[in-house]
Amino acid sequence: MQTVTTHAGANLVIGGRALHTRQRVGRSRGQLDALPRNVSQHRRFPIGTYRGLRFGLTLHPQFPPEVYLEGAATRLGHPLS
Repeated sequence: MQTVTTHAGANLVIGGRALHTRQRVGRSRGQLDALPRNVSQHRRFPIGTYRGLRFGLTLHPQFPPEVYLEGAATRLGHPLS
């Protein structure tokens, strides 16, 4: 919580570029389209940072992808379909 509070005014950063609200959807779409559709082993793909926390996708060979959010601890969850 301290990291999120400290970075409350920070922009979303994807691929090293700070994005403003209107740019978010288009830029993140390109980053996601570049990910492989299938993987033969567990692979983690960092995407960017939000409020000082790193986030990305973890792809699995036989399971749906997971979104991760990482700071002092890591949280995992399945993206909405």
